[in-house]
Amino acid sequence: MTKAGSWRFLKDVRVWMLVGLIAGIAPAAWYGVYQIFKNEKTWLTSSYMIQLMGGWLATVMGVVIGLPIAAWLADRASAAERRKQRQQEERLAADMRARTLTVVGRELASSLPGLQEMASGTLTRFHYNVGRWNALTSSGDLKWIRTLSVIDDLAEAYEALEVVNVLASSWLTSLGTHRIPGEGPHLARQLAVEAANDATAAIEKALQTVDAELPQPVSAMERQSKV
Repeated sequence: MTKAGSWRFLKDVRVWMLVGLIAGIAPAAWYGVYQIFKNEKTWLTSSYMIQLMGGWLATVMGVVIGLPIAAWLADRASAAERRKQRQQEERLAADMRARTLTVVGRELASSLPGLQEMASGTLTRFHYNVGRWNALTSSGDLKWIRTLSVIDDLAEAYEALEVVNVLASSWLTSLGTHRIPGEGPHLARQLAVEAANDATAAIEKALQTVDAELPQPVSAMERQSKV
């Protein structure tokens, strides 16, 4: 807590109104007592009055001094509680961000082997997982990834995967039926190969961005072993 923050309670108008009220009553009360007993020569020496005024002054001084101190202590306790809550929220956000990035990173990394084979002209897989990304998008959990550039790279990678899924399915269909109008299986293969190259580049870029955001970057081997 900063020094200015520690004394923030002094800006509370209610504190100063109460202190001012007490400080204003004190001289008025003293003057009133004086007017009542001014004709009594011994009123100031009276043990009763001395005790009465001494107790009254002690009470006034205690309130005037104690009230700001009590307000200061309450303000410090409130600030400490707010700071503790803010730290807990920051830890939760950091943990959820790491979990979310790890999930999508593993899903993207699982597509790389099949994409590399497709880019070489071999169709061994005609569908690539995008389910986790869709689930996170639908649930709103992408809010934990607060860096827009990271979200952009991930969205681009998954968009490229969606294109690959469509073209891989078309390629597979053309191999079985040979009924695609025009170029036939050759065109389907060419489009799928190009899409696989684009998706590979987009995924590798997204994984680099994810690794930069994670406290402990995950290697490609670790990702593939945990998918």
